[in-house]
Amino acid sequence: MNEHERRNPVLASLSVLMVLALCGLPFLQIAPNRLVSGQPIYFSSMVHGPVWLLAFILVALLWAAMCKPAKAWLCVVLVIAATLIPGLLWLAANQASIKLQGQLPIARASL
Repeated sequence: MNEHERRNPVLASLSVLMVLALCGLPFLQIAPNRLVSGQPIYFSSMVHGPVWLLAFILVALLWAAMCKPAKAWLCVVLVIAATLIPGLLWLAANQASIKLQGQLPIARASL
């Protein structure tokens, strides 16, 4: 097998792990104060409206990671990851502000 024909197993496994972590682990945790364990909020419960774009970017990253690692594909993966990170941070901040409306000022949200 030629070096240019091999797939990138590290990129593929990291992409799969990222998707599994987002689907299986809590994305946010909302607590009424610092002493009480919070209520977990999962990524799948937040996927509606424009958030589908983030889910599409996740699938595109996974698909690009499975392709042959030409320089163009690696650039595509870099652009997708660079878009995904601020998008996930925006989603976390937006959902935290929505969930904390009407709560006491001591309520906390954490990733």
